[in-house]
Amino acid sequence: MGNALKTVSMRIRGYDEETEEYVGGLEELNGDIADLTKTVEHPLGVSLFKDEEKTEFKSTLELLRDISAIYDELTDKQQANKAA
Repeated sequence: MGNALKTVSMRIRGYDEETEEYVGGLEELNGDIADLTKTVEHPLGVSLFKDEEKTEFKSTLELLRDISAIYDELTDKQQANKAA
């Protein structure tokens, strides 16, 4: 379980879990996650960051908590895209 959470955390932050090197595209990844979590009640989706300046990441727990709070509002397609 610990390895799974480490992998999820690294992928969310744009790191390759095998090489542990930054692979870039953080803004694109943040946009993808926001797009996948947009709902009528949450039109901006979930962000990777705690602040608007995008200088401080949310913890993996915070991100999973944010996603779980809106999971039932997501379409089947959105849910399937997150599981992939």
